[in-house]
Amino acid sequence: MAPIKEAKTNQPVHELIKKRWSPRSFSSEKILKEELKTLFEAMSWAASARNAQPWQIIVGSKGENQTYQKIYDCLDQWNQKWAINAPVLGVVVAKKNIEDQLNPSYAYDCGAAMATLAIQAASQDIYIHQMGGINAQKTMETFEIPAAEYEVLCGIAIGRLGGLEHLDSYYHPMETSSRQRNAIASFVFGDKWGAPNEELL
Repeated sequence: MAPIKEAKTNQPVHELIKKRWSPRSFSSEKILKEELKTLFEAMSWAASARNAQPWQIIVGSKGENQTYQKIYDCLDQWNQKWAINAPVLGVVVAKKNIEDQLNPSYAYDCGAAMATLAIQAASQDIYIHQMGGINAQKTMETFEIPAAEYEVLCGIAIGRLGGLEHLDSYYHPMETSSRQRNAIASFVFGDKWGAPNEELL
């Protein structure tokens, strides 16, 4: 099994936040229907502007039907090389409008929903890898998604951690290297843009 890359944080945070990360090494172990339903239940409770809940998701489990293959075919080649091992693939789609007007928060809210799903997944020893490398136009055409109303945001792979033996060696350093994040002083500001918030120094 690939190592669990628990975050080494500078401040105490919840264990599930430390545990959450985006592996490329997935086990072929099936994700059960009830497990997936729990993930999407958690997703449904994410915060959203005006409670619009703009997130939509297409999901396919390997070997169940044609959905998995259709999603896989829409991924770029770089992602296809490792995502083929994940037992579940999905596409996150956003509903852009609310009451016939553009919802300026639709992408932000879908990001919040995916973060909620990822934390729930971590609590179930399931991991999520979100992929920007997906052909949005091909996805829209494949699934006949109305372009005027919806936008394809990303692909996702869902599964349990697997070993490195089924993963191209090119990806091994990404799976085993330590995780890094920007220090809070680099993005939390006070009364001067770009300068650290002195209250938090």
